[in-house]
Amino acid sequence: MPRPPIIPRDTLVEYQPWEPTDFERQAAQAAAQAAPPPPPPEPEEPPISEEEWQAALDAELANARDEGRRDGFAQGFQDGFEQGRRQGEEDSKHIAALMQSVRDAIDQLNGSVAEELVDLALQLAQQFLHGALHAQPERILPLIREVLGDAPTAPAPAMLRVHADDAELIRQTLGTELAAAGWTLIVDAAIERGGCRVQTRFGETDATLQTRWAELTRALGRDTAWLASERAEAERVAGGALHVA
Repeated sequence: MPRPPIIPRDTLVEYQPWEPTDFERQAAQAAAQAAPPPPPPEPEEPPISEEEWQAALDAELANARDEGRRDGFAQGFQDGFEQGRRQGEEDSKHIAALMQSVRDAIDQLNGSVAEELVDLALQLAQQFLHGALHAQPERILPLIREVLGDAPTAPAPAMLRVHADDAELIRQTLGTELAAAGWTLIVDAAIERGGCRVQTRFGETDATLQTRWAELTRALGRDTAWLASERAEAERVAGGALHVA
């Protein structure tokens, strides 16, 4: 192996170590000044105490319970609403079916029930009117005034036939008017109280209760006789006495 060449000492210059130039030093200083300072270290969080940890846990549990209750209440409300709606629909169907059954029963009984109700109403009307005419005999006065209004001046003979109990009241109340108009008041035992019969030479007007009642019942499709008093019935059987009041 060949040996390296030996450099003579007198040919060597003095050795100097390498150092950065002034320009390089200035550039390094400028870069160091321009760079932002490093951020301060973040402070360490203090350790959580056992009380704080327990309070946070309790708060989380409370929130979870509240949320569970809200969800359960909403679901329960929805379920209850649906159940109530279905029950309401079922009840409505039952009520509708019941009403239809009632209507069908009424339609089937309508004819016979209506007939019975009309008969009952007529019977009650007879009893009421019969009692009212005896309790309030002045009810005949409007009828007499109506008769006089239709024929205020009747040519003789003109007779007004009434029941004996009505004759006294008519004579006291309308006696002067009847006499002035040429009417003769006649008591007729065959006439029920509350009615009258008018006779002139032009004809006769039957305004007895029996006749008026028959007209009313015929209009209702009935043929119900008037409930005559025992006294009038007995006097009719006896022949019906007449006399001038």
